[in-house]
Amino acid sequence: RLFASTSSNRNDLGNDVVGATSASLAGNQRWEIRPTLCADGTTTCYQLINAETRRRLYAENGSNGQDNFGTTNSTTVTSIGWRISGIEALLDRLGRTLPS
Repeated sequence: RLFASTSSNRNDLGNDVVGATSASLAGNQRWEIRPTLCADGTTTCYQLINAETRRRLYAENGSNGQDNFGTTNSTTVTSIGWRISGIEALLDRLGRTLPS
């Protein structure tokens, strides 16, 4: 499970506040999915927002591995938009919609 922590010695874009764990489910392992504009201006991207810390998952273009990957409190970072293949079909099957 992916988690986001609020404890960090890095700046706001530090990648040491996000990780994966197999520990028991905790509040910082719950994520919200919200529609957002993609960096290219299209509307098919989503923000992944940690329900407990309110930090947004980001990854800088052209990066590999953990470099330039983490969470941020910023709402203006352009790399917080994620494309999620098949999300509309999944929501239809579950009878759910995303908040706007």
